[in-house]
Amino acid sequence: MAEIWNTFAEGSVPELQAYLTAEIELIEVDNLMNAASPQDKARLNSASAFGASRWLTTLPTERIFMLSNRQFSLAIHHLLALRIRDLPSLCVCGTQLNGDPSHFHCCAQTRRIAVTARHDAVAGVLWRVAREAGYIVEAETSFAGLIDDGTDDPHSLRPDGRIVGFGRYHMVEVSVVHPTAPSHVNDAQRCLAVARSMEQRKRTKYAELARRERASMSPFVLESFGAVGPSAHALLYELATDAEEDGGVSRGAFMNRAMTALSVAVQTGNAHIIASGVISARAAAARVRGHASRSSLSS
Repeated sequence: MAEIWNTFAEGSVPELQAYLTAEIELIEVDNLMNAASPQDKARLNSASAFGASRWLTTLPTERIFMLSNRQFSLAIHHLLALRIRDLPSLCVCGTQLNGDPSHFHCCAQTRRIAVTARHDAVAGVLWRVAREAGYIVEAETSFAGLIDDGTDDPHSLRPDGRIVGFGRYHMVEVSVVHPTAPSHVNDAQRCLAVARSMEQRKRTKYAELARRERASMSPFVLESFGAVGPSAHALLYELATDAEEDGGVSRGAFMNRAMTALSVAVQTGNAHIIASGVISARAAAARVRGHASRSSLSS
């Protein structure tokens, strides 16, 4: 109360309503976070990060800013953890769904193709904006044979690409992480902790390769609720700065366009992941019903 009195004791108070509303909203957010489950807190932390909600506020003036009605609906289900109507009780992997589609972001049996498509969509946006900033992009560069890291993973030495220009050489690895996954939910109690953890894993994995290539290792990590990792934001800022110095566009306009396109790409990918899981679960349930029907007829 003393703070309010000191702020508005003299003269008119044209901003008093906005000030009080902001204070009330902060209290409501604190109450919501304190009462939230670990999964809900992880979701809210990620969804409230800077830039995470751009897909909700952008005008669909270009194809890269557009979501179809179905994609938007599924993205909203993901954001708000809404149940999906008529979702079977079991995933094809046997996990109990209880109407919750978030499992499909973690399911090893249904996610692979859709997750790869989301990754490629995000990477495609990054390559596009890098070229718009005047950089040369070489996607999915193979460094096989340069280093033996003791693994049999054929992709262990294949960062998603490299960006070269203006005296800079970035080795880039793109990832989209899901904060409410069982393996991440504890870290996700802190905002952007999952993205930062993945960034560190990528830096460690490619450290020797980056040293030999004399490159900067730039993990480009986003969270599935739209949050942008610090390394990704730093790279975008560097691209935007060079684009401005090159005279093409202001840094702010470049950042806004890039982050909005990335936000839409992530949500488009989320919609595909959920749709793929739902279709697989419903097909499996139909097969079970058909088998049960045939068994009853033969008995």
